[in-house]
Amino acid sequence: QQKKIAQSTGELSDQMQQDSAAQSGQGSQKSQQGSPSSPPGQQNIQQAQQAMQDAAQSLDEGNTDEASRREDRAIDELEKAQQELEKALEQLRQEEREEVLRDLEVRFRNMLAKQRGINDGTVQLYQFGADKFTRGEHLKLADLSTRQRNLAKDAEVCRHILEEDGSTIVFPRVMEQLAEDMAIVADRLAAYKVATLTQTIEDEIIDTLGQLLEALQKMQEENEQQGQQQQQQGQDEQSPLLPQSAELKLLRASQARINSRTTAVATAREEESDTVESLADALRAVSVRQIECADIAEEMRAAQQGP
Repeated sequence: QQKKIAQSTGELSDQMQQDSAAQSGQGSQKSQQGSPSSPPGQQNIQQAQQAMQDAAQSLDEGNTDEASRREDRAIDELEKAQQELEKALEQLRQEEREEVLRDLEVRFRNMLAKQRGINDGTVQLYQFGADKFTRGEHLKLADLSTRQRNLAKDAEVCRHILEEDGSTIVFPRVMEQLAEDMAIVADRLAAYKVATLTQTIEDEIIDTLGQLLEALQKMQEENEQQGQQQQQQGQDEQSPLLPQSAELKLLRASQARINSRTTAVATAREEESDTVESLADALRAVSVRQIECADIAEEMRAAQQGP
């Protein structure tokens, strides 16, 4: 049995070396940087294999004391190999987390720039006067609506990225709300509605993107610090993309936008800038959003308490 385990250990060491060689050949950047002579933990596994073979020989010779010492050494070497692999895995997770943050930051910056253009176009058409709209203005509104709908698709992509990460509660839900708001604005622009309620939602979109960018930039710094601390302390637990404090800040901002939307609906009613049906739909949407925020708060409370 000891000889069989030693053989299996040797096969594992060989497979690790083959996998490492295959990975080092992928991508020109990795090839230029080079790769370590052996993958993490392989040397310990080789030493464990040797200890197993020595133990098998001692058992063949009937020397149980020496076999026991060599068996203990094999266990120690395997434990060291496990620690090396866990450390390498945590480093890989940290690098992937940083890559996700950088990718989201680029996406949010592009979305923010495009959204500002849509907002400016909406304000210009509002100042021109809806009662003066001609075919030219209608075409401009159709273009703004299309651009806004495309941004909603971009927001959905970001939401999927966050859901795949799976380490945050509020972040993906805020992205879902952002996509919904963008779709609402797209519908309103398509219906030639450029007054208070439309502009308020557009301003909320800008505000949301700005807050998300701020959270991402802060987390890029904090994740780097946390990664260094975990390596020094030997921790291997994966930290969330955003800490709970940042999630709470996003949830509070979402509640503030609900308050703002409620006021905007009331103002639109006073100005009679929307139809009764449209305002009723807007109020229902605010009610649904309020329930969503309550659900998110409950999820955070449950997560904080733990199983």
